[in-house]
Amino acid sequence: MEKTETTAIIAVSIIVFAGVFYFMTTGSHKNETLIENSLLVKSADPLGDIQKRLVEKRILVEQDLFASNDTRNSIITIMTSEVMRSLALQGKNATAYALVDGGENVCFGTECKGSRVVVRTGNCNCMMFNDLQVIIEGDEKFLTDQSVRTGRLIGFALSKTRVAS
Repeated sequence: MEKTETTAIIAVSIIVFAGVFYFMTTGSHKNETLIENSLLVKSADPLGDIQKRLVEKRILVEQDLFASNDTRNSIITIMTSEVMRSLALQGKNATAYALVDGGENVCFGTECKGSRVVVRTGNCNCMMFNDLQVIIEGDEKFLTDQSVRTGRLIGFALSKTRVAS
């Protein structure tokens, strides 16, 4: 009986290992890229996705802020500053505006809409994309720790001469 039990345990272990290996190499991770083993980008082609959304000379950056002196606003501003810096270094005319939850929006001469980049707090801890926007979403640690890396990625993508399709 002992030999049969050992064989069964080994067989089950191999099946479980194979299943985990298959899951890790296919499926949900195939459209994700890890930049410098740290910045998660939900895209198989981060450079192309950034280029497709940031083609105009004038780029609006939306900050999703909170009313009053919420400390999260400072964290969002840190990430926004790095994004704005990278856009400016690539010759873009970048303008940020703030949508304030429970407060007065700060539009700086814009209509508070039409952004191509959104910076907000949330659970993703990643850069992701919708049809028109680059979305940077994360907790306070992510928005602080990944700000320079995110700015460098955007700047690198825009410095490439590759034409987005």
